[in-house]
Amino acid sequence: MASKKNRFNLPRHIPESVKRQVRQRSKFGCVVCRAGVSHYEHINPEFKDARSHDPQHICCLCGACHDKVNRKIYSKEFIAHKYSEIQTSDDSEAPHDFFDMHTGESQLLFGGQTNEFTPSFVFSVYGESVFRVVSRPGEGEGSIYACFTDAHGQEVMRIDGNQWIAFDKAWDVNIVGPKITISSDKNRIVFQLRVEPPGKVAIEHLDMRFGLAHLMATEHNLLLGHYINEQICAWLTASLSVSYSSEASVFLSVHQPQNQEVSIGTNDGVAWPKAGLSIASKCGFKISECVMAVKSVEHVRNYFFKVASKPGLPELIDGTHFLLLEDSFH
Repeated sequence: MASKKNRFNLPRHIPESVKRQVRQRSKFGCVVCRAGVSHYEHINPEFKDARSHDPQHICCLCGACHDKVNRKIYSKEFIAHKYSEIQTSDDSEAPHDFFDMHTGESQLLFGGQTNEFTPSFVFSVYGESVFRVVSRPGEGEGSIYACFTDAHGQEVMRIDGNQWIAFDKAWDVNIVGPKITISSDKNRIVFQLRVEPPGKVAIEHLDMRFGLAHLMATEHNLLLGHYINEQICAWLTASLSVSYSSEASVFLSVHQPQNQEVSIGTNDGVAWPKAGLSIASKCGFKISECVMAVKSVEHVRNYFFKVASKPGLPELIDGTHFLLLEDSFH
């Protein structure tokens, strides 16, 4: 069995705090080509001669650039130069990579939606498409177009077709296995997704503001909010399954409030017009319950992320609760 320590008894395992510093110094991507999926490379000294894991002498390298170092195509001096360059640059290229959507199918999974009937227009704010999915099985690559922001509206990641781009203003961007996690500090995840190739991207954690809208989501649950003031939103959520959709369908919509009563049906979806909120408009769907409330963002956040990792709406939000007992709208 190969030794996991070098000649100075230094373990090969790099502590998580050091890895985070290396990612931050590397601006979350390969220091040469800016690929987002990377390894940790000891530059000088190499690992066999290192007495400590020093983040000043370890950088992020993608597999291809790492292989070029091993093949002596890139020198360690060149890697050290690129590492220094990326740390001092004010306009470095954002880390990026590609999703596997070669079958033409594409799905953005969150809020309990796991089937292909979720509308192409997934999330719209005052008519602007924030999340859109284009699935075309057998007719070329599928596509997802999405802008993900943090709780203050700062963009942290974008998906453009089949390419994802992470922005280096984040505190941390960490890729482990099929998961990409973006954090604002050591105690707060702002965005986390999991890739299920080919074609599926599952949102495990999302807490984002986009203009006058706020969306909190996990794989199993979601809360759609419309700001009344800087601290308080009207909130809407529903436990439903979409059975069909058309080009006119919108899964989540935040729009201009209207002086109409709450309604549930195929045309309006689950609609709270006075709050400017709707779910599954112009869709066929089966619904079991929905919840509406007016609460502060912080109050709702404290409820939501404690219980939203599991299916079902109970305790998601302490608002007006409608139990509909599996009604269908076609």
